[in-house]
Amino acid sequence: MNSTWALQDAKNRFSDVVERACEIEPQIVTRRGSPVAVLISYSAYKTRAAQRPSFVDKLLGGPKIEGGLRIERDHAPLRKMEFA
Repeated sequence: MNSTWALQDAKNRFSDVVERACEIEPQIVTRRGSPVAVLISYSAYKTRAAQRPSFVDKLLGGPKIEGGLRIERDHAPLRKMEFA
């Protein structure tokens, strides 16, 4: 079974590429011999998307700062800007 397609072949046989991605395995598309895209089934996409941590999870999973993080606001008056 072919799981790698030249871009032109993939365009010409798109239905076959989709069918194989759904029933067999991800299909790799190449341009000038280099991989440029992968077509996967929707169910495989949903499974992978569900396993991906959210942006909030990424932020909360970052390194801990010993003693916490203290941010102070500068209460200095605003300076006057001159435009030429």
